[in-house]
Amino acid sequence: MARISGIVVLTLLVACGGSKITTRENEPAGPMTIKRGEALLEKGDFSGALSVFEAVVEEEPQNAMGHYYIGVAQNNLGNPDAAESHYRLAIGYDANLKAAHNNLGLLLLEKGDLTHAEAALNTYLKLSPDDPSAHFNYALVLESMEKPGQARAHYEKATELDPEDPGPWQGLGDLDRQDGDLKAALASYQKGRKAAPHSPALALREGQTLLELTRLEEAISVFESLTPLPESSAEILTTAGMLLAKYEENDRAVEFYGAALEKDEAYGMAHLLIANALARKKQFAKAAHHYERFLEIAPDSKAAGTAQERLNACKAQMK
Repeated sequence: MARISGIVVLTLLVACGGSKITTRENEPAGPMTIKRGEALLEKGDFSGALSVFEAVVEEEPQNAMGHYYIGVAQNNLGNPDAAESHYRLAIGYDANLKAAHNNLGLLLLEKGDLTHAEAALNTYLKLSPDDPSAHFNYALVLESMEKPGQARAHYEKATELDPEDPGPWQGLGDLDRQDGDLKAALASYQKGRKAAPHSPALALREGQTLLELTRLEEAISVFESLTPLPESSAEILTTAGMLLAKYEENDRAVEFYGAALEKDEAYGMAHLLIANALARKKQFAKAAHHYERFLEIAPDSKAAGTAQERLNACKAQMK
């Protein structure tokens, strides 16, 4: 199941259980070079970091952490195959390198290679049985493998180990929704929001669940909390509008589509949906503007033909 929230990914040395970069003689290898590369990763200079760590493994081909960091840099540069290759090299040189197993598993999960993703994340879990992120990431792959019972057990363990992490609460809520237990889902989402009150994904899920429980005013209140959040994307706000429109809260839906366009004026779906809503309200000039903008943004989309027809109809009404 796709999630709006991110996946926990270990990247830097501190997240690897304090692992040290060592030579084949088990002595520190170029600590200043490694620190320089880490600093570049932290600053988001992935090309610069890649050059640093490539120099490390050129001098010392079996340096596991050097290969691991190359994998991190390559993945952030949009080169997943190269990242996978170096994560595997890192594991080959140090089978206990936790972060390499974790990142390899998440990369394979994203690629859809669930069998090998499960194996890698299971190894990470065995190496870090008390790490909540290990249980959370393993639950993600189990859920993708359609093993909800096992996924639930690991989401629950993650919440026990770190109740302040919203990710596992979201996972539990999503499983509860699949089971049709909306009250349990709502409780999980609310616990997640308590841990992360500025999480748009959790607010969206909580609001949707409240709508399905016919608790309209509470749902509207939750959705309204999305608008001022810097983390709320145009997609999130548009989705909130769509959910409200489904329950015939059309005026409020228009407000959310407008808020989405304030976040990202080029978000085509918000233009299309607000145009549809305004046309229904017989505000044809405003609707026409948004249909035109949608067609400028997405002229080759599947909805373009319908949008053009509705634009023509609005113009006819304006004569």
